[in-house]
Amino acid sequence: EPKLTASRFAPAKQRKEPSNAQLRGWANSEIWTETFILLFELLSEKSLAETETFLKHLVGKGLTTTGPRGYASLAQLLAELAANPFVLLSAETRKRVRQQCWRWIFALQSNQERFMSRHSVGSKVLRTLLRDTDGDLGKSWKAAGIGVDELRYLKKLNLSQCPNLSDVSVLSSLENLTELNLRGCTAVTDMQILAALPRLEVLIADSGPSFNNLEPLRDATNLKTLILDYTGDLNGLRAVPSLENLHLHPRSNEEHAQSMDLSPLSQLPKLQFICVGAMRSPVKVVVKSPAITAPVMKKVVGSNGEYLTRFLRSSSSRFPKSSEARVIIV
Repeated sequence: EPKLTASRFAPAKQRKEPSNAQLRGWANSEIWTETFILLFELLSEKSLAETETFLKHLVGKGLTTTGPRGYASLAQLLAELAANPFVLLSAETRKRVRQQCWRWIFALQSNQERFMSRHSVGSKVLRTLLRDTDGDLGKSWKAAGIGVDELRYLKKLNLSQCPNLSDVSVLSSLENLTELNLRGCTAVTDMQILAALPRLEVLIADSGPSFNNLEPLRDATNLKTLILDYTGDLNGLRAVPSLENLHLHPRSNEEHAQSMDLSPLSQLPKLQFICVGAMRSPVKVVVKSPAITAPVMKKVVGSNGEYLTRFLRSSSSRFPKSSEARVIIV
């Protein structure tokens, strides 16, 4: 390793070999990721032993799951090495590296305060791990030796910002999953797995082939919070009586973006909070008869007062006095 990392152009007396601590610090630095990948590719031209010895020297026992957020760059490096066909690793080592990356992701998400964030720290690592299984989540877990027994205990799973994710059928085995984030996963077309997730309470997703009519939500019998980039017919939400919090983010470039009718929400007995955000002109929110009269409604929030003012003024007086409703324009 010293011969590969020490500068060959410096005068002999000034050549300083990096310490082990420096090398490991660089491996966990994003600006060094491409350099280390090239270094591993060069070592692979020599022998398997050279590559694996250097890998062991860099990461020791592997990624830590204690304070995982501080090891994002190292996780990305390991994911790239596992997915790189030009890096010579034994099948067992490649499997172990993938496993470490997935367990790092699980640990990160279990401690992640901002689960609903659009930008997950682990998204880049996820995209890399899914790359060599053609977006099949089940195959990626199998390649990493992640079994059903381990997955059974997952409660949160953030797969956001993975446009290469296409097959999520394996999620049907996650019987204890309560929160699922699929925002930005535009290639996912089959959401029938919702029927196999009886404890799912929070779902974050984009509109697209999987949610073009909200039909899959009829199987989410325990869903309490829905965050959806969607502009269209909301009648499908009538099949989700457990819904308490609804966040809708209309997009003006969608087919039905000229107006959004919130009237179907009056059929949701537990609905407390509605947020209509990310509005762009000329999107308008309208309420046709009957107006929203959910018995426990507490708050309606909109991000564009110009287009929500008429709706809010006409609707606020229709809330029952017992709800102590507050209508806010932000």
